[in-house]
Amino acid sequence: MSGQHPVDDAELSIVGHRHYGRWLSALVVLLIVGVIINSMLHNPRFEWSVVAENLTEASILNGVLMTLKLTVISVVFGFAGGVLLALMRLSANPVLVAVSWFYTWF
Repeated sequence: MSGQHPVDDAELSIVGHRHYGRWLSALVVLLIVGVIINSMLHNPRFEWSVVAENLTEASILNGVLMTLKLTVISVVFGFAGGVLLALMRLSANPVLVAVSWFYTWF
């Protein structure tokens, strides 16, 4: 160890690693997304008026509303079922623990 001088850790400066590949790949992805959005907005064959006309149709709006209702109902039942299974799993009753374990894993 001759020729080496001990260095105090406080004197060292920590320099982060530069990730040039991440920046380059992010730039490429953003460029591709920009080209796609530009193509969608300025393509005359896309016919945005038809899209707006169809999205405001009563049957479409009713379908969206029904989808949102079913989503809320599913979330409520799923949350309630999950809480019930968790309580069964924490129970002292071995039958409830086994049923909740079986349902969870199969």
